[in-house]
Amino acid sequence: MNIRIVSTPSRYNAFYASRAGSKHDGKEENNQDFGGVHVTDNHLFMAVCDGLGSCKHSRQGAEIVVDLAVKFLEYHDWKKPFEAQARTFIAKTQKELETVAAKNGFSTQEMACTLLAFAVRGDMYRAMQLGDGFIVARFASNAKFEMLFPSMEKEYASDVIPVTAADAITSLLTREGSSMPHFVCLSSDGVERQAITQIYTSNEHPFAKFFEFLIDEVLPGGQEHLHQYLSLPFWNECTTDDRTLACALLSQPKGNQ
Repeated sequence: MNIRIVSTPSRYNAFYASRAGSKHDGKEENNQDFGGVHVTDNHLFMAVCDGLGSCKHSRQGAEIVVDLAVKFLEYHDWKKPFEAQARTFIAKTQKELETVAAKNGFSTQEMACTLLAFAVRGDMYRAMQLGDGFIVARFASNAKFEMLFPSMEKEYASDVIPVTAADAITSLLTREGSSMPHFVCLSSDGVERQAITQIYTSNEHPFAKFFEFLIDEVLPGGQEHLHQYLSLPFWNECTTDDRTLACALLSQPKGNQ
């Protein structure tokens, strides 16, 4: 199982699971997705990266970027605007990837991957996205599910802008707000067509039944249940790609339990 979680008691319950697609014959060692979740007290930090399939060392790049992203989200300055800090993070991450690539004798572009990241501290949230995949949140228990960033319109895989791209810094999307989400989901593009309706149009929106099923039927079973869900045979009928979900649910206040 591809699981990477660090947690302490928190007002959020967070879950992460990933499965290799049929294009990799279901072999987890060939899964190019990677993710991380760190929850502590009233803080939440999440990241998911999807390594580009044409790049030999993209899984290694995804692992490095996830680790750096989670640490950045945890320690960045919440009193300052997020966009400038996030762009600086991308620049530093590119340099780190360049160093790793040079030490190992291959091109930095061979570690190309996308990035989705989300953080909550108190009643504030911050998010960033580079490349495809999605971040969906619901900010109240009865509110609509909301895509934090529009789907990336692409015709070919080469249209995706990865962390290693020369224009990654200027292409980075960021968002911040003062609302505390009740639910948030990060996913690589392997799940996109099942979770987002009218994908790649100006009217795309989350498919509510998909996320309601996650909240009501999958996530109550915990980490293992999420992994089992992504292992169901129907996924191989929907996509050949790797599929990854990182989800967090706001815990019920003690007085409501």
